[in-house]
Amino acid sequence: MIKPYPFTTGIGLYSEKYHSLADFPVGAKIAIMNDVINMDRALAMLQQAGLIVLNANKKSNYSLLDIIDNPRKIIFI
Repeated sequence: MIKPYPFTTGIGLYSEKYHSLADFPVGAKIAIMNDVINMDRALAMLQQAGLIVLNANKKSNYSLLDIIDNPRKIIFI
């Protein structure tokens, strides 16, 4: 039997305008994927970067409703 290998694409925070997380202004716009799996990955990455805080009662399947703190008032598009 063939052994399955999961395929995942890389995810990151990229900008031609800002060179570090400290450069992100209040109200910056960040595009995130709108499918369940990739939105979860994007929000977890933004939390790890210190840009948002997610509901601590959940460990996965995050959505925009799980953001409990957004100190930089990031606008998600």
